[in-house]
Amino acid sequence: MPAICVDSFSAIVAAVRNGRAIGAGSPSFIRYEIEAGDFVTLPLEEPWMRIEYGLVWRAGRPWSRALAQFVDKLRATQEQANQMLARQA
Repeated sequence: MPAICVDSFSAIVAAVRNGRAIGAGSPSFIRYEIEAGDFVTLPLEEPWMRIEYGLVWRAGRPWSRALAQFVDKLRATQEQANQMLARQA
C-alpha cells in the first residue's frame, strides 16, 4: 500500500475518513470521531513508540508563574509515564 504524506492533522483525519488509510495521533485529537463511532483506536503499543515534544516561547521573556507550573506538571506527568513503561518492560 502506498504511503500518504500530508501536512496537517486535519488532512490525516480526512484521509482516514475518506479512504483506506490509517493514521497515528493522540486519541484526544479524534475524541469526537471516536465518540460518534466513526473511528476506533487500534491497541498498539511498542517500546519504540514515543512522543517527542518541545515548548516554545518568545526569546528574552521570563517564564510566567503559570508557565513554570505547567512545565512542572508536564515533567511530573512524563516521569509517571516513564515509570509505568519501566514497570511494563
